[in-house]
Amino acid sequence: MASTSNAPEEPGEDRAATGVEGFDNLIEGGFPRGDLILLAGHPGSGKTMFSSQFLFTGATKYGEPGIYASFAENREAFLRNMRRTNMDFESLERKNLFKFIDFVTVKEQAIDAALATIMAEIDSLKARRLVIDSFSAMAQAFSEKIDARIVLHTVLGRMTRLSKVTTLLIAEKPLGSESLGGGMEEFVSDAVLVLTQSLERGHMRRHFDIVKMRGTGASRARLTYDITEHGIVVHPSLEAHPATRIYNERVSTGVEGLDRMLSGGPYKGSTILVMGEAGTGKTTTALQFMMRGAANKERTLYVSYEESAEELIRQALGFGWKIRDHIENGLVKIASFFPEPYNIDNIFADTRKLIDEYKPTRFVLDSLTSLERAMSEDEFFRVVRRMESRFKAEGVTALVTARTSDGGLPSDFWVSSLMDVIVSLRQVESESALRRALVIFKARGLPLDTSIKEFEINPKGIVVEEKFTDIEQILGGSARKPARVQAWSEAFSGAARPTRTGSKG
Repeated sequence: MASTSNAPEEPGEDRAATGVEGFDNLIEGGFPRGDLILLAGHPGSGKTMFSSQFLFTGATKYGEPGIYASFAENREAFLRNMRRTNMDFESLERKNLFKFIDFVTVKEQAIDAALATIMAEIDSLKARRLVIDSFSAMAQAFSEKIDARIVLHTVLGRMTRLSKVTTLLIAEKPLGSESLGGGMEEFVSDAVLVLTQSLERGHMRRHFDIVKMRGTGASRARLTYDITEHGIVVHPSLEAHPATRIYNERVSTGVEGLDRMLSGGPYKGSTILVMGEAGTGKTTTALQFMMRGAANKERTLYVSYEESAEELIRQALGFGWKIRDHIENGLVKIASFFPEPYNIDNIFADTRKLIDEYKPTRFVLDSLTSLERAMSEDEFFRVVRRMESRFKAEGVTALVTARTSDGGLPSDFWVSSLMDVIVSLRQVESESALRRALVIFKARGLPLDTSIKEFEINPKGIVVEEKFTDIEQILGGSARKPARVQAWSEAFSGAARPTRTGSKG
């Protein structure tokens, strides 16, 4: 059966729930009764699936008979395709809750008869829902486009309103075209929904556009959706939440030296960006942040887009941290997703669902870089902004990581303006050895230590030490000894160097 888990349990009598997960809540429970809804989309975008869920939900959940009038697909093909999604329309036919009308071979002269047949079946079945698939195919039966538009305006519009049947009118949207089928149907309809799909950064992205929706509080919106074995699933946007409360409470990052540099730690509800090259200790910092939260009885959700939960647990155990105990008592939850091989919309929807269900006090996302690669720049910025605003509004302290190359600066990572605290971890070559450096670039509203500190990763985790005194130009990428140290070094090395004697004149 089509999934209906996110639809309101009992929509009002004036609403027709679609049963499409994630959609009904956006339109106040369903379509207004008796409305004519235009559902346009690319070939293969899921128009038939959406329409079938609409009919199946009405029949199985609310006992509302429905009719599928097809000018594009015959009955056998329709029933076969629906069985693959566990929607058994044949059983509904036997219960007089569903009727499939095949108009595939209808010509212009028979359009009037086809419409009369639909009206007769509405009366006979006492139908509450109707799908016409599709207006694009029906229009091809007319020699003139104007005739098809007249039928749409004077017949279909009037027919649905008089009979109080909620009607979905399917229309093909050609690939690369901005037009929604014939052109006039979008103006006659009470609502316009558009399903499109495109290849973005090597990933198939599906977009669900609410272009028009009369009689509901829904506004124009672009959402993403997926086609699953249970039908269409719409992924609502993560809404931005204005912060209604300012937190003065400090929290610990789990790294004592970093807390000292922040004059006691970041404020609760802050979003902390830890950036650095591979191997600088970003994940270790994130794990310490998580473990400190657990030690303080704070629930931490750790979402990794790069490493599996087993790998993260192994790293934590390597430091002697009792992570399994915290997982068992519910203070730590680790979830791993890998954006690149899969649908980024599904992954982000699952992440949002975890946040809603687990209700963490602390949140880790490791890393933003993997998310950025799978999204356009504008979309990535919107996602991070909404996530940051939600956490701030709910008092969730978040730590996110990002991978940089060649010691990149915050200005190179353009969501840095959204962050409350920015910590940069670096590797410095000195005397044929790698040393680690830490610097805080930003700490909104906090007095901070801006010196560049050396740190090490020892068997207990990250330990911040004193500031560098024997190296400068660390941030410039060309670390060197300070001039005074260099002069002393050269003086002493020169004094110790044996002089050449006995040279020939």
